[in-house]
Amino acid sequence: MTPLTTSIPPTPQSIPDLLPHEAARWALRAGLPLDADRLDLVTATANHIQSVIGVLRDLDLGEAGNDATV
Repeated sequence: MTPLTTSIPPTPQSIPDLLPHEAARWALRAGLPLDADRLDLVTATANHIQSVIGVLRDLDLGEAGNDATV
């Protein structure tokens, strides 16, 4: 079994960061209008979540299948 490491692999660059005006548009489309003072924080949070999802997608789980138990 390969030991876990504490370093995080680089995030994939295939999906560009969301821009504030795009975050506002997506939020409005979902029925959640954003105040201007929250726009930068929401955009940064969405970009961070996207980068974490990208890292999770790139993980090599080896032989662990969907039914793996911890």
